[in-house]
Amino acid sequence: REIGADLVVASSSGWAHGFPATGRTLVYCHAPARWLYQSERYLGGDPRRSPTGLALLALRAPLRRWDRRAAARADAYLANSHVVRERIGEAYGIEAEVLPPPFAVDTTGTREPVDEGVELGPGYHLVVSRLLPYKNVDAAIEAVRGADHRLVVVGDGPLREELAATAPPNVRLVRDLTDAQLRWVYAHARRLLAPSLEDFGLTPLEAAAAGVPTVALRGG
Repeated sequence: REIGADLVVASSSGWAHGFPATGRTLVYCHAPARWLYQSERYLGGDPRRSPTGLALLALRAPLRRWDRRAAARADAYLANSHVVRERIGEAYGIEAEVLPPPFAVDTTGTREPVDEGVELGPGYHLVVSRLLPYKNVDAAIEAVRGADHRLVVVGDGPLREELAATAPPNVRLVRDLTDAQLRWVYAHARRLLAPSLEDFGLTPLEAAAAGVPTVALRGG
């Protein structure tokens, strides 16, 4: 079914650019579908080693053909970073203009301490991330194993149970925080760890707004 509008702005990291429209379409791309074009990194290993990966391999060629046709229908493409512009070029053969995403963290808002039965004092390392293989949260956890550093991981995702089961005592995983709690967590961190290969990466900007420096992967 077509979207009846003079102009459609599709904010896409997957299929949003595929919706047909009666008018013109502007695509703001945060990444071509990661699981389709970066399958091994997204799944955390060889796709042939899991049922999900095998299903993806079977469908990848026709899905890529459909995805490229959908991308070609757009009237203009914007990328949220130079890295994503390169990925758009590789996936679709489209030269996109870079427009960084808006940054809107209200550091002046209220702060609410996080205390889920365990005191969370200041001075910890911090990771704010979805718990997916390509986010490399496991690498941050291993970096503090046996060290005299505390690590707070804020986020949720398919790897949560695995990470929680193997995390050392100096690592704490929290999720479902309110905006006020997240502001508090940023404000009391010593530094942010950003080990993932990001398309843009808003968390270092959020940390900087709270006056917290970042140790980041030099990639993405």
